[in-house]
Amino acid sequence: MLSRILPIISLVLALTVSVFAPPNATAGEESADPEGTSKLRFKTGVYQFRDSEDFDQRYGHIWTEFFFAKKFFLRANATRSIFTQDSSEFGANGVDFELGTTFGAATDLIIGAGLTGYDSTRGKFSKTDFSYQGSIAFKPIGTGHLTLAYDHEKFVNAAKSLGALRELINSDEFRPSYYQWISERWSVWAGFAYGMYSDDNSKMSLNGSVTFLFRPEPSFGLSYAFGYTTYEKRSELYWDPEGYQSHNLILWLQQPLGKYFSFEFRGSPGYSTSENEPNAWADLLLDIHPSSLFSIQVKGHVMGNPARDRNYSASEVSADLIWTP
Repeated sequence: MLSRILPIISLVLALTVSVFAPPNATAGEESADPEGTSKLRFKTGVYQFRDSEDFDQRYGHIWTEFFFAKKFFLRANATRSIFTQDSSEFGANGVDFELGTTFGAATDLIIGAGLTGYDSTRGKFSKTDFSYQGSIAFKPIGTGHLTLAYDHEKFVNAAKSLGALRELINSDEFRPSYYQWISERWSVWAGFAYGMYSDDNSKMSLNGSVTFLFRPEPSFGLSYAFGYTTYEKRSELYWDPEGYQSHNLILWLQQPLGKYFSFEFRGSPGYSTSENEPNAWADLLLDIHPSSLFSIQVKGHVMGNPARDRNYSASEVSADLIWTP
C-alpha cells in the first residue's frame, strides 16, 4: 500500500517546495556565498543504467532546490525506479530531502533523509526502506578542503545487482576526503571509505588523484588517479573484489560550442595491476541553454572492466530539463 501512495506523496511534496519558495530566497549551488545566484532550481528527467550482466535500472525523477534565510537551502527529490535482471523485475518509489547551510566562507553542513518503497511485479516482495546521510565540509587551511560524509542506504544502487535487493542488504559508509589546491595549475585529492553491510561484509577503499590544468577557462586538464578496494568476504550476490588496484590517466575538456551549447568530456584508459587487466571509461555531457531560464543536459557514460568479468561492460544515459526562474 505504501509503495503505491509514495509517488503521489513525493510529487506533492516536490511541487509544494517549488510553488511556496519564499520570494526573497537566495539559492544556487553549494556555495559559501549564494548572492547573485537563482532563488530556485527545478529539474525533471530520466535515467537508465544497463550492463552486460543483464542488470537494468531506470528511473524518472522530479528535483527542486531553493535557498531561504540567505544561508540555508532545501532540496527535494521524488523518483520512480524499475530494476530488472534475469527476468525478474522490481519497482521502487522514493522521496529524499536534504537540508544544508553555510557557516561563513569556510564550512558547509548537509543532512538528508529518504523513504523508499520496493515491490516486485509478481507481488511476492514488498519492503519500505529508510535512508539517511550527513556531510560537513570545511577548510582547515586556505587552499585545502576537507569533507566528512556518512550515509545509510539500500546497497542495490551501488552493487547493481538484484541479489542485493532480494536479500535487503543495507550499507553504512563513512567517507572522509581532502582536496588541496597547490597552485593555479596543480591540485591533489585523496579519499578513504569504509563500509559495513547488513550481510556481515565490509569494504575499505583508498583513492587519490593528481591533476594538472592546461587551461582554466574553458577547462582542459589531465589527472592521474589511483584506486584500491577490498572486501572482507566473498559474496555471490555482488562484485566484491579482494585487493583490487587500478591506475587511470584521465583527460577532461569543457568547451562551449557557440552561444547556446557546451560540452564536457572525460575519458580514461586504465589498468588494474592486481588483476593484470585493462579498464577504460568515458563520460560526455551536452548542455543546451537557449535562455537563462531553461537548459537541457544529456549525459552519457560507458565503461569496461575485464577484472570484474572478461567481457563486462556498462553504460549510463540521462536527460534532464532544468528550470531556473
